[in-house]
Amino acid sequence: MSLGRVRFPCPVMKSCFLFFALFLSLVLPSIFGAILPHQGRVLVSGEAFDGNASFRFALVDPSSDAIVWNHAGTTGVPDTDISL
Repeated sequence: MSLGRVRFPCPVMKSCFLFFALFLSLVLPSIFGAILPHQGRVLVSGEAFDGNASFRFALVDPSSDAIVWNHAGTTGVPDTDISL
C-alpha cells in the first residue's frame, strides 16, 4: 500500500510542517534522554565476582573527578543501593 505524495494547499503550511518535524526531531531525544548501552563485569581482587551484592553506579568526568550522573538520576554521590 502506497500513501503517495503529501500535497500541501499552500507553501506556508508546508513550511510549518517541516519546522514542526525538525522541532520534534531535536526536542524528543532531550525529553526522553539518551540511551547508553553498557555491559561489563565486576572484579574483586582480580577475580570475577559471583554472588549477591548491592551496587551504586555513577558516571565520572575523568578530567575533574566530578560525578555527572548516578543511578538515582541526579548528580552527586549515589545515595541508595540498587540490587541486581
